[in-house]
Amino acid sequence: MISLKKARRTLSLSAIGDFKESNGISNQLSYNNYYKGGISNTKDTVDQQNKSINASTTITTSVAFTEPINKYLSLGINLSVNVANTGNDRNVFTPDGSGKYTVKYDSLSNEFDFKTSTYKPGFVLRLVKKKITAMLGTSVGYNRFEQVNNTKNITQHYNFTNFFPTAGIRFTLKGNKRININYRGSAAAPSLQQLQPVPDNSNPLSIYTGNPNLKQSFTHNFSGGFNWSKPLSDNSIWSYFNYSTTNNAFTEYTTRDTIGRLFYKTINTNGNYYINLNLDYNFSVGKGKNKVGLGINPYIQLNKTNEFVDSILNTNYSNTYSVRLNVNKYKEDKFEFYFGPSISYTQSKSNINNTSNTNLWSMSGWADMTIYIKKKTQISANGNFNFRQKDPRYTKNNNYTTLNASVKQYLYKKEVSVKLGVYDIFNQNRGYSSDFSSYKFTESYFNTLKRYWLLTLSWEFNHQKQKAAPASVTK
Repeated sequence: MISLKKARRTLSLSAIGDFKESNGISNQLSYNNYYKGGISNTKDTVDQQNKSINASTTITTSVAFTEPINKYLSLGINLSVNVANTGNDRNVFTPDGSGKYTVKYDSLSNEFDFKTSTYKPGFVLRLVKKKITAMLGTSVGYNRFEQVNNTKNITQHYNFTNFFPTAGIRFTLKGNKRININYRGSAAAPSLQQLQPVPDNSNPLSIYTGNPNLKQSFTHNFSGGFNWSKPLSDNSIWSYFNYSTTNNAFTEYTTRDTIGRLFYKTINTNGNYYINLNLDYNFSVGKGKNKVGLGINPYIQLNKTNEFVDSILNTNYSNTYSVRLNVNKYKEDKFEFYFGPSISYTQSKSNINNTSNTNLWSMSGWADMTIYIKKKTQISANGNFNFRQKDPRYTKNNNYTTLNASVKQYLYKKEVSVKLGVYDIFNQNRGYSSDFSSYKFTESYFNTLKRYWLLTLSWEFNHQKQKAAPASVTK
């Protein structure tokens, strides 16, 4: 029998269960005209009713035990078991002679089950000695996948054995300095929707079909950073890097037929990576009343993805380089001021469609200022701006500046306050987003709430009474 009274010896148990079920009925009616050379050459009609039943059950249990080996070293042993069953019964019906949806569309209907069982034992060694904290461990995942196509009475079994290594080390140096480096490996299984081999024509112009031959993916992730702080002088450095690459990553494979309809499925691919570099340096200049806080934050993101467009391999590189500045000044019960402009440069390059390549500059920022008058009155203003380099592919003006202002008055011991604010004074607020990834570029505009005013009455309830401290007794 193991006693848990020993210092640093731990035992933990957990069990989680989850069950979900959803039923849905939808009707679809669409008339489609297909054009070639500006002339309509094909027409079709989709008139159907879709019925679906989705259910999933997941049970996860784990046990972990930690045993100290000596003053600095400990060994952790763990075991987790995950069992998941998901099912999708999809039936599509077309109308009969009376207009009722009773004729089953066999090629679009399917009952599919996906069952997974994962057993993952592992261990981890931890070292905590003076200024070094390190850990090294691994888990072995025994995975059993079972795909059951009940409609065609086909069952497929897959067995995978994965290693999930993990390692990390942190050095604590003099002067509040820390360096850390980490590695982690993880796997991901395809979803039922990605596996179910039946066309989904919810959008008759873009039809998705599952791929039962998908393999699970595995991601290697490396990360680390350097941190330093000097609280008394408001100086600090925070840096971070992250690199990840995925084997058998899930990506889209698209094709088109002779009338222009898009067909796509998920396949496995290699060569994808993601890199992120971030540095945040904060410091102050001046002393006493003249002290001003400053900061600079350079950021780099590099991304490479592979996909297949019209059966052709497309490699897309998407890179972002940005620098953000930060200025702040604060005087208690007098005022607060913050200002943070940033500038970014975005590159996107695709090897199959040069017209979607992008090299754009953008600038954005925000500012916030509050002035305190006689401790019970506040006057505030804040805003942000966004300016983007013009692109001949986008003719609309997508630059805008928003400005908000308010006056706040405290009443009755600051428990009650009245605030009058005017928002988007310039009436320029707008919703906008753009995407230059992959072989195409998109631009989206959406409605947002523009200029308005708002009167707010707030009452903070605080009836907690502090008990008097007991009188001290001297013997």
